[in-house]
Amino acid sequence: MRISRLLRLGGLLGLLAGIGIDRSGAGENVVYGPPPAWVEEAPATTTTAVTKHASGLVYLLSDYQTDVAREEAYQRNTIKVLAENGLSACGELRLSFEPTYQTLTLHYVRILRDGQELSRLDPAKVKVFRRERNAEAGLYDGRLTALVIVE
Repeated sequence: MRISRLLRLGGLLGLLAGIGIDRSGAGENVVYGPPPAWVEEAPATTTTAVTKHASGLVYLLSDYQTDVAREEAYQRNTIKVLAENGLSACGELRLSFEPTYQTLTLHYVRILRDGQELSRLDPAKVKVFRRERNAEAGLYDGRLTALVIVE
């Protein structure tokens, strides 16, 4: 299954990230490419009446689409940063996938700042690692995590 995610932050800083997971492939590497053609991107907004939140950010949009025949899914989130702690929370993206039956595709990472869209997807800054959460108990799930550093 392919899962595509778009994370968008508005206001002081905006971030857009497109991510895909494809169940038909397998591999430990992250691949890069455009969102699937079947995806219909919902219009996003950068405005909200919320001006404060303990997390320093607020979700403006959560969009999830699935193409059952292709075994693909697309997820997009729009987030507005309200305070400095929201910036630090969005400084990295952690994306987990199962490499034996999923392939992770990154479509883009973009920052929206002062109405200008800035591309921030740098394959050299994407790190893939294996993190076994239950290794102490002898349980290994084989999942990988791609860490995307957003600068």
